[in-house]
Amino acid sequence: MDRPPRRRGAARRRGAILLVVIALLTLFAAVGLAFVLYADAEANAARVYREAGAPDRADVSPEAALAFFLPQLIYDVDDTDGVYSALRGHSLARLLYGSDDEPGARNDQPFNGTGRLHAPGPLGGDDYRLINYTYFAGDGFLRDPERLGWRAGPGQPRGPYAGGFNPPYTYPDLNNVLLAAVKADGTVLAPSGHRHGLFNPRAAPSTTATTRTGTTPRAST
Repeated sequence: MDRPPRRRGAARRRGAILLVVIALLTLFAAVGLAFVLYADAEANAARVYREAGAPDRADVSPEAALAFFLPQLIYDVDDTDGVYSALRGHSLARLLYGSDDEPGARNDQPFNGTGRLHAPGPLGGDDYRLINYTYFAGDGFLRDPERLGWRAGPGQPRGPYAGGFNPPYTYPDLNNVLLAAVKADGTVLAPSGHRHGLFNPRAAPSTTATTRTGTTPRAST
């Protein structure tokens, strides 16, 4: 038995219902998006208000941080529990008097040491250019200031004492990393704590005077 032909009005009504559903979904999406944007703006405003009322502070007081830093800068650190300090080997006292902790050593004569020696490094090259004595376990070795060679880690014995890091001169080279060279007009030739030639040789200053002539530029810490 043949079905009666479908009327055109019924098809039109079905399309209208689909448009109504799509319009409602779009409306709900717009309402949800507006709610999300409004909630995010309110959250940011609340955060700014909270931070303005209670500013963030460091987890260590400035006095405690200074008290932790100054002994390392002036007197250096111990080769046992101070191997994680970046100042190790570059303290003011070591660069002035050396730091020989062997029995009977006095360390009371300034500027009478050998300075950092030229020797093979643990990864090849000249150990003289490796100014960082911080211990990193991933390296697999530990270098000690004023000591020959290297060891596997803090639990291993140190190498023999090779001479103090207090050479008989003051010049901003790799022996005196904390020294800076400044011209009379304020131009910084060599900044304190950094040497251009180690990390960016092309940016190194053109003034590379040596200590063999006995002349030194104006140095400051």
